[in-house]
Amino acid sequence: MSFISFDKPKKTILNLLFFTGILSLIISIFAVLSLVIWTYFPGIVMQIDKQIPDYYGDHIQSLYVQAENSTDTAQQYHYFSELYAALEDVSALNKYYSYRQEAAKFLINYYLQNNRVNHAMLIAEKWEKSYPYDFTGKFMYARVLSLTDNNKSHEYYQKLYVKHKDIKDVREAYIHFLIDEKKYNLAIQKAVYNQSFFQKHAFFQVFYNDNEPGFSQTQSLLYKNIKYDEVNKSYHIKLSRTFENFKSIRLDIDKVQEGSLLSNVEVSISDGRFNELLDVLRIYDLNQYGEGVYSIEGDDPHVIFNLGERLKNYAGKLDILFSLKIQGKSPINKILQHPDWQLSFGKGQGFDKKESFHLQLRENANHFVANPHIAEKGVNRVRLAFPGLLNLRIDDIEIMLNEKELLNKDNISLLHDIKIAKGQLEIIGSEPFVILEIKRDIDIQKLTAKIIFNEINHAGD
Repeated sequence: MSFISFDKPKKTILNLLFFTGILSLIISIFAVLSLVIWTYFPGIVMQIDKQIPDYYGDHIQSLYVQAENSTDTAQQYHYFSELYAALEDVSALNKYYSYRQEAAKFLINYYLQNNRVNHAMLIAEKWEKSYPYDFTGKFMYARVLSLTDNNKSHEYYQKLYVKHKDIKDVREAYIHFLIDEKKYNLAIQKAVYNQSFFQKHAFFQVFYNDNEPGFSQTQSLLYKNIKYDEVNKSYHIKLSRTFENFKSIRLDIDKVQEGSLLSNVEVSISDGRFNELLDVLRIYDLNQYGEGVYSIEGDDPHVIFNLGERLKNYAGKLDILFSLKIQGKSPINKILQHPDWQLSFGKGQGFDKKESFHLQLRENANHFVANPHIAEKGVNRVRLAFPGLLNLRIDDIEIMLNEKELLNKDNISLLHDIKIAKGQLEIIGSEPFVILEIKRDIDIQKLTAKIIFNEINHAGD
């Protein structure tokens, strides 16, 4: 009996409808079973998935493993070339996209090492154009571009920075580029902007202990978007609370990058009749960096403060004000923390090199300040050494002795590997230093050194 007969169209249509109905029923049953298994029996799905051969994935994985494990550069090039060819046009959502990134990076570096810049540029250009949100590709492209046209590379970094300066990796890549190109002052300017960006997005948590055995989340306050002083680059946190039995208080600095500096930490507590400043009692995940300066070195940095006798077990309303500064970790730390920032002191006719002090500079209101611990007697000259970073320019130096005696460019009696150009000190050699004369012999108990770079200008940021 024929299933399809053109002599009997009505019967043929009925047969097709019957067949379609059965097929739809089978598909529906299969869909329902698949949904039930997928929802309630995920283990079965995983077992079935393992049984299905993945020839494409196995091939990709095999190429990657061989490329990674190979100790021969020629073999690595062979396997990464095959891997790149297999993944050249995959989407950024492809689960093997990270392999494409590694293959492209290897090939670009390989071609650059073998002076095949044009080959490296072909891969870098395609990476940059095809994957607009992959910043690794953009950085690799900028690197290759710098080898062919440095001005175009700088222009590319500038455009990338203006468009995506809210992205930390973009900001730091641009600053690294400027430092590598010996554009130190421009790098410092951009880093100061980055510092402001970093500070405006930090947040803090205050823990207080009121009649409980210890600190707990039930007695804590989280602060975001708190008052930020643009001029002094500092935070101010205010709170008022009525205590039953005030035991202790602490401040947590959350989600701040290791290596950042915490300074000028003050806590003022008042009940309307008295005002008391608290001293730091203990620090956690913080290292003493200088006088009143701490380096963040862990995941849970916080400060516990010492309550004076008047505040211990206090009952009543208190107004509490926290004030502090944070200097984010920055690529320019290689400039600011350079070991060649050194102070030494002249007594009589010479300088004692054994009594030199490293200036650990930190940003303070767009200037860079250091407060070394110093106690020197009979000083008549100060020698300030700089890093030998050619083209680094400094507007002025201000060294305050005992909060009374100010030394600056006007006190310079000798320049070495430094010239004065347009009123700025410009580094021109590998051992730059200046000697500043003091009017009389003095005993130094306190010293503050301020380094002022060329005027900060955020135009175009």
